[in-house]
Amino acid sequence: MAKTAAHSAQAFRCMSILHDRNRPPRLRVRGLPFGARKEDLLEFFKGYKLAPSEDSILMILTKDKKPSGEAFVFFADAQEALRAQREKHLKFLGNRYLELLVDFSLGDPQGWIYTRELSEQINRKRYIGDNR
Repeated sequence: MAKTAAHSAQAFRCMSILHDRNRPPRLRVRGLPFGARKEDLLEFFKGYKLAPSEDSILMILTKDKKPSGEAFVFFADAQEALRAQREKHLKFLGNRYLELLVDFSLGDPQGWIYTRELSEQINRKRYIGDNR
């Protein structure tokens, strides 16, 4: 029975990662050193099948065009993305550990980082009294 529940959870994760057939499955990477480059992520994910494109890694920038410490990594298929998450989640790149999250968002990655910043500004004003 436990195996069936685990299998169902895995199937759900595979289905959710395939939400958009127009782009390859992706993981959201958080916790990157601000000096990290695409080459560093390529080395980190060496041994995994990334999407067949030079754009298999998308570094996310803030609206000021500075590194956000986050990226999207596109994989050849959902199983490979889930394998990478299972094996590399909370592993270190330099002196920082990386969080690898299954991406459930449907929007543009740059829009996601802007929305998060906007939400943080609203919460800061509401709960902390910060009027930046």
